[in-house]
Parts: sequence; C-alpha cells; structure tokens
Amino acid sequence: MLDRPAAPARPSRPNEGGRRPRRPLLDALARVPLPVVVVLLLVGALLAGLQSVWIGAVHSAGAAEPPQWLSRVTVMQVNLLVPLALIMLWARRRTVQRRLGAVGAAMLLVLPAVHLLLTIAAIIWGGILGRGDLTYPFMYVELLGLISYAGIAVSAVAWMLDRAAPRLIGPLIVAGFVLNYIVPWGLMVGYGALAVVLLTKGVVRKTRVPDAAASVS
Repeated sequence: MLDRPAAPARPSRPNEGGRRPRRPLLDALARVPLPVVVVLLLVGALLAGLQSVWIGAVHSAGAAEPPQWLSRVTVMQVNLLVPLALIMLWARRRTVQRRLGAVGAAMLLVLPAVHLLLTIAAIIWGGILGRGDLTYPFMYVELLGLISYAGIAVSAVAWMLDRAAPRLIGPLIVAGFVLNYIVPWGLMVGYGALAVVLLTKGVVRKTRVPDAAASVS
C-alpha cells in the first residue's frame, strides 16, 4: 500500500507555546529608565503645587485669572506628566498585574487624552483666534478626566496585589493624590516619598538569598 503524503504543518498561532505577544509601544514604555519616570512624577507634582500657589496669589490680589491656554501649556501639564509616569511604571509589571493593572492604565490614559484635546482647542480658540476661554459646554469634556481619578485607585490596588513589588508603591500613589486636595504641596509630599521608594527599591523587591554556609546544617 502506498504511503499517504504527510499533512502540511499547521501554522503556529501568535501566542502558542506560552510566549507573550510583542507590543512595541508597551515594551518601549517599560524600557524608559526609572530615574526618568521619577523626574516626570516630581515635575508633575511641582506643577500641581505651583498651580495652587499661582491661583491663590491671583485671587488674593483680586486680579483676573490667566488665560486658559496659558495655564494649560504650563502648570496644567501635571494632567499629562503624572498619568503617563504611572502608566510607565505599570508597563514594567504588566504581565504580573494582568487585567486589573491594564484596566487601571487604560483609565489613567483618559486624563492625558482629554488634556491634550482641550489644550489644543484652547490654544486655537484663545491664543490664535483671540476669543478668550473655551465655553462651558465645551469644557464638560473635562469631566471625563474623573475616570483617571478612579484609575489611580485601581492602579494602586494592582500594585498592592503585586507581591513582588515594594509594598509602599500602591499606598503612596493614592496618598499623593489625596494629599493634593488636603494640604498645599500635598502631591509633592506623596510623590516625593514615592520617588524615594522607586529609586531605592525599584519596582521589584530584592529577595534575600540565604548564605550558603548557614543553609548547611
């Protein structure tokens, strides 16, 4: 009897064999040096403090608030820097934090997107056309940024459930956000402490290797 010809090999699927599919953008975010991420966090926290001081000084002097577009291209860049820095941190641990971390990162991305949209609109409307600030109906889009506020809590929980991560990262992410609305420079206090943790411990705790002599009994 003649042998049947061998069946053609079945093409392998992209994630067959347990390999993680490549995502160039997330891989690039994960490769951003940790000191750079820390700088983004601290600059964002500094801008948040300066915004409070600036607005307070304007109100105390009884002067008009600065043009909307000017605020958006300066102190309000905190809405861009802090969420992106937190997303970069998540990208390093995304395979461990899984769906919860991914949901938190997606929620965090809303605020930078809304900020960029309104900043471009404010520059065109007020800076170029000279028509003043954006109207209130258009500014309702800014309410979408509240999704990112909830995303901070979700991301913090994902870090707390990450057993290999330093335990203080999750609580400090929430603490900085809460302190920002309680005390002046609260975001700088919370994220300054977070920066210390990240620079001294990284995003993964170093496991202690037992001494070879001590392990032999």
